[in-house]
Amino acid sequence: MKLLAAPKCLSDAVAPLVTLNYIVGFRIFEYPRGKLHTLLSLIYFLLLLGIFSVSIYRTHNFYQQIKLLKLEYILYESMVCMLSFVVMYEMVLGYFYTETINACYRKLAQIDETLRRFGLIINYNDMYFLSICVVFLWFLYILSSIIVTSVQLHTDLLTMILINVAQSYVINISFVIVFEFILFVRYLQTRLKLINELLSKGAAVSTTEEMSLFVTKDYVKIMDSTQRRDILPIKTFLRQVHLELYRVLKTLCTSFGIQITTEIGIAVILITVLLYNLYIVVIQRPQRAIGFCLVDQASVLILVTATNILKIIFINCACKHVINEGKKTSMIIHEIYGCCSDIDMREEIQQFDLQISLCPVEFFTFGICLNGQLLSTCLKTVTTYMVIMIQMSNSLESSRNS
Repeated sequence: MKLLAAPKCLSDAVAPLVTLNYIVGFRIFEYPRGKLHTLLSLIYFLLLLGIFSVSIYRTHNFYQQIKLLKLEYILYESMVCMLSFVVMYEMVLGYFYTETINACYRKLAQIDETLRRFGLIINYNDMYFLSICVVFLWFLYILSSIIVTSVQLHTDLLTMILINVAQSYVINISFVIVFEFILFVRYLQTRLKLINELLSKGAAVSTTEEMSLFVTKDYVKIMDSTQRRDILPIKTFLRQVHLELYRVLKTLCTSFGIQITTEIGIAVILITVLLYNLYIVVIQRPQRAIGFCLVDQASVLILVTATNILKIIFINCACKHVINEGKKTSMIIHEIYGCCSDIDMREEIQQFDLQISLCPVEFFTFGICLNGQLLSTCLKTVTTYMVIMIQMSNSLESSRNS
C-alpha cells in the first residue's frame, strides 16, 4: 500500500500502527499479507529482549547511585522489577496473539464486504488519518523523552544510550498496545453507529412491507430483479452483523484483556508513585539534589503523570462510546417493536432484542469493566494510596532520624 493511497480495508488503514508492532517485536512478521515469518520474528524478538535486559540492568545500576528516601528506594526497586516483567510478558503475549489479531482483521474485512454488498459506502480515511497521527505522536513523545533524559543525566555515552533504550522500550510497548486496542474499539463504534442509523431509518418507515424489505437506494440501483428477490429483511441482516461485531469484541477482550488490564494497573501505580515523588521533590527538596534543578524534576514528573492519566482517559472514553452505541441499539429496537403490527416483523425484532440481551456490548476483562466509571475508580485508588504512602514515608523517616 502506498503511503498516500486511499486504504481499501481496515488492515491498510492501520498499517502505520502495525509497522510499529513489528518494530518493537510485538507481532510476527507478515509479508506478503497472510504469510507469517515465525523464525525470523523469533530471532528478532530474542535480540530485542536481550537489548532490553542489558539496558534495564545498566539503568538500574545508574539510579542506585542516587540518594533516595527509604520508601523511595523500595518503590524504585519494585517498579524496576515490575516494569521489566510486564514488558517481557506483554511481548510474549503479543507474539502469540498475532494469529488471533490477524483473524480479527479478516473478520472485520468480511463484515465490511457484507455492508458494501448492501450498497453502503465504507470509508477508512478517518482510521488511516488516526493511525498516522498515532505514529507521529509516538515519534514526538519518544524524541522528547530522549532529549529530556540526555539533557538531565550526566553520565558516559553508553550508559545514556542504554537508559534511553530502556525507557523508550517501556513507552513503546505501552503505546502500541493501548492505541491498537483503541483503534479496534473505534472501528466497532463506527459500525454500531451505522447499524443504529439504518435501524432509525427503518423505524421511520410507516408500512409493514417497507419495513421488512427496507434497503438503501444505492443497493436497489445496483441489484437486478432476480437478485432482489433474495434480499434478506434488513433487520435480519443487521442482526447478523451485530452478532459478528459482538464476537469480534469478545475476541478483543480475550487477546487484549490481560494487556489492557495490566496497562491500566501499571498506569494507576505509576501515577501514585510519580505524585508521591512530586510531593517529595517539592516538600523535601534539599534531600533530592541529583544534578538538575527542581523545576526540571517537577516538569518531568508532571509530564509522565499526565501521560499515564491520558492513557486511562483514552481507554475509558473509547469503550464508553461503544457501550453507549450498544445501548442505543437496544432503545431503537424497542421503539421499532412498539410501532410494528406485523407478526413476522415483531418476531424478528424480538429475536434481535434477545440477541442484544444475551450479547451485550461491554468490555469486561479479568474482573475490570471498561466503562464510564473506570476513570473515577482509578482516581479514588490513586488518592487513597497517595495518602498511605505519604504517611508511611513520614513514619519511616522519623524512625530513621530517631
